[in-house]
Amino acid sequence: MKRLPLVLISISFVFLASCAVGPNYKRPDTEMPATFRQSASQAPVTQGPDPWWETFQDPILTELVKDAVHHNQDIRIAVAAVHEAQAARRIAGSRWVPSIDANAIYRRQRASESGANAGLADTESNLYQTGLEASWEIDVFGSVRRNNEAATARVQEANERLADALVAVAAEVGLAYTDLRGAERGLAVLRRNIDVQSRTASLVQSQLRTGIASEIDSDQARSQLTRTQAQEPLLQAAIDIATYRLAVLTGRMPGELTDSLKGSAALVVRRDLVPVGLPSELLLRRPDVRAAERGLHAATADVGVATADLYPRFFLTGAAGLESVSFGDLFSRQSGFFAIGPSIRWPVFRGGALRAQVGAAEARANAQYARYQQSILLAVEDVERSLVGYGQQELRRRQLVESRDAAVRAATVTRQNYERGIVRFLEVLDAERRALEVDLELVRSEAEVTRQAIRLYRALGGGWEHSVRTIET
Repeated sequence: MKRLPLVLISISFVFLASCAVGPNYKRPDTEMPATFRQSASQAPVTQGPDPWWETFQDPILTELVKDAVHHNQDIRIAVAAVHEAQAARRIAGSRWVPSIDANAIYRRQRASESGANAGLADTESNLYQTGLEASWEIDVFGSVRRNNEAATARVQEANERLADALVAVAAEVGLAYTDLRGAERGLAVLRRNIDVQSRTASLVQSQLRTGIASEIDSDQARSQLTRTQAQEPLLQAAIDIATYRLAVLTGRMPGELTDSLKGSAALVVRRDLVPVGLPSELLLRRPDVRAAERGLHAATADVGVATADLYPRFFLTGAAGLESVSFGDLFSRQSGFFAIGPSIRWPVFRGGALRAQVGAAEARANAQYARYQQSILLAVEDVERSLVGYGQQELRRRQLVESRDAAVRAATVTRQNYERGIVRFLEVLDAERRALEVDLELVRSEAEVTRQAIRLYRALGGGWEHSVRTIET
């Protein structure tokens, strides 16, 4: 019967541990526009189950993205952050179970001869002690539960940050690869024109010797040729820069991919993308928005942790072991001892520090709420900008196709008229120059269409599910 009060007290603590102070988290309601402002007719319309980079049907691009998923340093940092958050959750979860410590003590002590032990024959003694001490916090006001709630939300936030890193890296690989192929295609167009202009300059030089062409015609032909040749170093630099960028994105030193990527594929111009969907779906698709929402959940739970510190904390403690003043008797039956019972700790006065901690936690939660709202605004803006960029760039590309075809026809007719003696040679050079400029501009526009397509994929949060599965396997 002597143990009945202890049992009743423990049961009471367990029943009390059914409430948790602090706010209960509820995902905020957010007003979203019904549709995107950009016309759906200018948006992409088709998308299969494969990740977006595989829809390009370029095995080199697909391999580069997969390589980046496993070797990119930003992704490795994000993976390490997930592991750190998981370890922190395990630490928080350890408060659910009793903590047990083993100890062993030897102490040689001497009592004061003029103190309470005055007159005793022996004021010196030994003390040998060994045993176990246990402590279990009974979570009456929810400190343990709120701490675990916050730790779990932070694991989820870290996973969303990893997904966001995967989205960003895959998009960066696609953009750099498009820059590479676009510059290579531009260089090919430029070199074709250099070849044509070189033959023209040779023809004019030949005509100059026979008196058909003038010195001015010869100088103008050479001037246009060298001006066209002057663009080649810029395009070569763009190729090198894109190659260096791809090497770093895949965890290599700049220059390691130069030989393997040189001129091995053509630029793919995308004119079919993912379905844009509704703005409200961004809350589910964008990992950065999901991460901000999980961060808000964690910050809200932290308010509960700080609030619980204002209330008493209850513990069930116990100890058992052996104690003796003689080492020879330490392991005898008579040396055993035990102690068990509840305890309470209540911070009565801390100079306002505990209230200030609650205020600081509430301020952090308010700041995280603002970050969450800002992430939604930026996500919608990102998609709107990408839709505008894609739609307008695709319109420009179609116009440049017509302009290029017209310029090529004009250059052909002008050259024929020159050979018939109808027009001056200067008109031939002008027509060829315009054809070259439009051709190069079309190549840049086609690359930009693909770049805008990739940006739209990124804005919509596409591809991260597949990448996470790749990492997990």
